[in-house]
Amino acid sequence: MAQAASFYRLVRPKMVEGDVIKIRGGSFVPAESAELGIVDKILVKSNTQDSVSQIQSTFMNDLQQLSFDLKQVTGRSLLLIDEFGKGTNENDGIGLACGVLEHLLNREDAPKVIAATHFHEILANGYLKPRPQLQLGHMEVRVHEEPGEAEDQITYLYKYSANPRTTIISRRH
Repeated sequence: MAQAASFYRLVRPKMVEGDVIKIRGGSFVPAESAELGIVDKILVKSNTQDSVSQIQSTFMNDLQQLSFDLKQVTGRSLLLIDEFGKGTNENDGIGLACGVLEHLLNREDAPKVIAATHFHEILANGYLKPRPQLQLGHMEVRVHEEPGEAEDQITYLYKYSANPRTTIISRRH
């Protein structure tokens, strides 16, 4: 039987990477409990810094990084994807992100995947269909409706909620 891929939308996938390494080393992690299977690799596609010294665009660097990870990933790997597709136009980014996630979901030896994205349209428009091996969630926020209520209209609560967000929040600058 193929292993189920797990996808979560989290704010900080790099924190998960650090916690996995700490757990493997027997160190303390700030959690009530944790269940973690054996992983053979921890692969990370995270945002890269722009630099004028780089010949390639940030988006091209992201593509190369994810391409490398997809070639290395196995059914026992943990793949962390942070904001893939953010460095290009929105429609292309959504399409590429959906393509990568569909590819991973359809693999017979699906890895464990944690993906963070701000592309709410993926779920809102049904581009990624619900299925048993897909687990969705979001990080909770408090939205201040009154303009004078808070300096910033969004307060990040840093609390994970195990269901997809039903409303889209946009920042107004």
